[in-house]
Amino acid sequence: MLPVSVVVPVRNTEGTVEGCLQSIRFQGVDELIVVDGMSTDNTVEIARIYADVILSDEGKGLPTARTMGAQVAKNDIIALVDSDVILPPNALANLLDEFTKGEYAALQAGLESTSGPGYWGQALVEHHRTGRSRNWFGLVATLFRKDTLLEVGFDDRFISGEDIELRWRLESQGMKIGV
Repeated sequence: MLPVSVVVPVRNTEGTVEGCLQSIRFQGVDELIVVDGMSTDNTVEIARIYADVILSDEGKGLPTARTMGAQVAKNDIIALVDSDVILPPNALANLLDEFTKGEYAALQAGLESTSGPGYWGQALVEHHRTGRSRNWFGLVATLFRKDTLLEVGFDDRFISGEDIELRWRLESQGMKIGV
């Protein structure tokens, strides 16, 4: 088992969450924590099949959900994974190896975006694959040291962009982060 606790925030994600959680389970992680933001669809029922722990953030948003999951995690390494991410085989093991050898405070997996046929979905994929942001640190699939994540924490005033704000604070404290 990988000594990693994975935290997946969810809210009305029944269309994507099963593939995400299955891919996480296939990684062989020690713990899978789902934090629900008051879903009104079948998200929680799907999560019950895969998760070791299910919490509710009472609709307070991503920063709160991620923090709650990290607080109850039993491992020293936390993976934050968004509910629409499908991890390829061995992705977390490879990321953990790089994370450990590189002595990172946080390391995001490189992403390969896909989307349906619509214009905006395809434009976003093109942006993720070729835009300047493709190498920007975010939180879509990222390993953290638990103590670092809880010490630096999230600014819960951010509904969006909390990843950028967190990156700035990690960098300003001289912590090693990467993609």
